[in-house]
Amino acid sequence: MLYSNYLSGNIPSEIGSLKSLRILNLANNTLSGPIPTSLSLLSNLTYLNLLGNKLNGEIPSELNNLSQLQKLDLSRNNLSRSLTLLNVKLQNLETMVLSDNALTGSIPSNFCLTGSRLQQLFLTRNKLSGKFPLELLNCSSIQQVDLSGNSFEGPIPPSMGYCKRLQLLALADNKLSGSIPPTFSYLSQIRTITLYNNSFEGPLPDSLSLLRNLKIINFSNNKFSGNIFPLTGSNSLTVLDLTNNSFSGSIPSILANSRDLNRLRLGNNYLTGTIPSELGQLTKLNFLDLSFNNLTGHVPPQLSKCKKIEHLLLNNNRLSGEIFHGRVPAELGGCSKLLKLSLHHNNLSGEIPREIGNLTSLNVFNLQRNRLSGFIPSTIQQCTKLYELRVSENFLSGAIPVELGGVTELQVILDLSRNLFSGEIPSSLGNLMKLERLDLSFNQLQGQVPHSFGQLTSLHVLNLSHNHLHGLIPSTFSGFPLSSFLSNDHLCGLPLALCSEATGKERMQLSNAQVAAIIVAIVLTSTLICLVMLYIMLRIWCNWIKVAISSEDGGMVEQKTRNGEYWKMNSAELFPSPDKQNSATTCICDQKIDAEARENTLVR
Repeated sequence: MLYSNYLSGNIPSEIGSLKSLRILNLANNTLSGPIPTSLSLLSNLTYLNLLGNKLNGEIPSELNNLSQLQKLDLSRNNLSRSLTLLNVKLQNLETMVLSDNALTGSIPSNFCLTGSRLQQLFLTRNKLSGKFPLELLNCSSIQQVDLSGNSFEGPIPPSMGYCKRLQLLALADNKLSGSIPPTFSYLSQIRTITLYNNSFEGPLPDSLSLLRNLKIINFSNNKFSGNIFPLTGSNSLTVLDLTNNSFSGSIPSILANSRDLNRLRLGNNYLTGTIPSELGQLTKLNFLDLSFNNLTGHVPPQLSKCKKIEHLLLNNNRLSGEIFHGRVPAELGGCSKLLKLSLHHNNLSGEIPREIGNLTSLNVFNLQRNRLSGFIPSTIQQCTKLYELRVSENFLSGAIPVELGGVTELQVILDLSRNLFSGEIPSSLGNLMKLERLDLSFNQLQGQVPHSFGQLTSLHVLNLSHNHLHGLIPSTFSGFPLSSFLSNDHLCGLPLALCSEATGKERMQLSNAQVAAIIVAIVLTSTLICLVMLYIMLRIWCNWIKVAISSEDGGMVEQKTRNGEYWKMNSAELFPSPDKQNSATTCICDQKIDAEARENTLVR
């Protein structure tokens, strides 16, 4: 056995001397160089497999001489130039696999003639071009055709429907256009049709409902329109992918008859109506994508019966008024294998159910832009494989659960912005060492930025703006833009204004309780000082008016007040120095004369 070894170098031309050789398998080595023309001398060869090497150059036309050849596989090499192999001469050839090369040009007009035994033709991922090869229609025994990943253009000819043995038709990733011919209804044995990434358009022929053996349909990324009912004729569907078209109408509940359906992708169309509850009967469903449509109604609780579902995409279904309302059904917690749950851009209300914690395999959870209220349940910590969480633009409130810090696989983003969260940012979020984007903006968060955030070394997008945060911004965040911290109460430090050293130390060292105690102490002390000062002033005032000072000094000056009482003042206080005594006496005497004149009273 020579396949899957470490053979390298060129294929020796001497191999053509092995006249009796019937099987040559050199697959999955590192052989290089051109294919030797001497291989055409192996007249008894029935099987030639050179896949998975580094062969280059063109395919030798001499290989057409291998009249006994039944299977040829030259895929996954670097072969180039035009296709020279002709089924006209390779009359016994049943399988031709030339995928994953660099072949160019079109398929030769004499590639296949009536009576050919060719059953399988794989030309996937080359550089072939031109109109759809009508030459294939001559291969009456053809069963599998894969021309995907080339540059073929134009419509599919109606005569393609007469290849009645066809089971697989793969034309994806080309430049084909036009509509599906009604003659496709004659392909009674067809099991797989993949036409994705082309420019097909128009409604589907109703006659497609006659294709009872269809298992795989992928018409995604085209311009098909109309309803999808013609594709529901088979009860054997395993894959139905119509993403990114212009289909309209409702989702047929008859799809539930395909009990083996595991991928249903109808996203980005114009589908209307409700999500059929019958889809809950698809117990093998793995992928359900109904996003970006005009669906109304609620999320059917019956979907919880889809125990194998891993991707549930129902987002962006609110394009015409108050649609897609209702609650997030708690029953979804039973879908324990769910990997991606996208319900964003709807009108979902109510609370996030605690049963979300049962989704232990969940990787992506997106509820943004709904009308959800209440708290984030602490059971979120059980979603240990979660790497993306978005709940922004809702009405969620309360504190950010400290349990979020236990979801250490969070990496892509944690977005809690535009809600009503309050309280302090839990320091446990500093445990999210892999987190790349954190958005807590437009909430009512208080307190300081936790020092533990200095551990978030993978963080490259941060938004804490529009909250009530204060204190010093950790130095590790100095490289973030100013917009990351705007509209907070008293945040300081780079990239905002610098804090004073004392203020910075005080805000770092004092807790809320300590600050409150200091304020109370200041108020009490100020009150006590005011009371003492008031008491002293009252004493002075009383003494000034009522105190009777003894007249034994003989230097007293008496003055009668308007209420008949006397003020008695010490002359020493009135005459502080001898040199000013005369002037002071004159002043006092003048005052007494003025007082006597005003009141007409005598001084005793």
